[in-house]
Amino acid sequence: MTTLQATQLTLKQSWEKVFDKLQTAFTEHNCMINTKRSFQIFWIWFLYMFIAYVIVLSIMVVTSQVRFVNETNHYILYAMRIYAYLSETAISLSFALFTMILRILVVELQKKFPLQSMSETKLRSIVQLHRHICQMIENFCAVYGWALLLIFFEHFLILTDRLYFSFRMYRSNTVSLKTIIGMLATWVLPFAVNDMLLIGVCVATDVALESFENHLCAVGNINSSDEETKYMLSCFCLYVSEHRPKFRVLNAFNLNFNLIYASCATIVTYLIVFLQFDTLPAV
Repeated sequence: MTTLQATQLTLKQSWEKVFDKLQTAFTEHNCMINTKRSFQIFWIWFLYMFIAYVIVLSIMVVTSQVRFVNETNHYILYAMRIYAYLSETAISLSFALFTMILRILVVELQKKFPLQSMSETKLRSIVQLHRHICQMIENFCAVYGWALLLIFFEHFLILTDRLYFSFRMYRSNTVSLKTIIGMLATWVLPFAVNDMLLIGVCVATDVALESFENHLCAVGNINSSDEETKYMLSCFCLYVSEHRPKFRVLNAFNLNFNLIYASCATIVTYLIVFLQFDTLPAV
């Protein structure tokens, strides 16, 4: 109970820092941050996953030639599974919302200050804001770390299991190819779309942050005349070149497309091994 409350408090504090920095960007740097599109993507994403899990998947389970649910207890377990899927979607979406808002903040700051118009005082302020952005990324990755790790691991297991089950059913000629494609589209596709969208927004934010850091280094090289400011910018450029913050899960792996490629390769490897040693009669 104490750990849960601490996690909730940390999550609350992390979101408070995000909105505090948005307010700082508006008051100190006169930078308008429009989050309307981010929230629109948030709700469209959630609506798609809700329809895919609650409506489409349920119709497939009820009408499929393969009997997924046979007893009353199975319906209860199925409802609990759908609730778990939606909970995982909400966690993924909240993390994606943070990355989208962060990307908008970074992009707007970069647009606000072109190369020739930034004073040294403003440059110091922006560098300080960048440090706070790095801290927010570390906080969110730490808070969401275990949840994202479990979500990706569960999706990996489900994707491998459903693909293996589909190939096995196809080899046994017990169901039609159309049924198998429909099952994959309703069961596998939502997980793949959710993970790809989550990693996609992380990659987009990471690219925007890298561009922002390069912009700050270029501005400093052009405008700075004070030796102390030059030294600060030299340290900053050295830091971001070697320790640029990444969206990581428990410092174990980065949230980028390499994770998708590695997951696909691992799933294909497991499928090949399972199908080669599959000597049991089809269910």
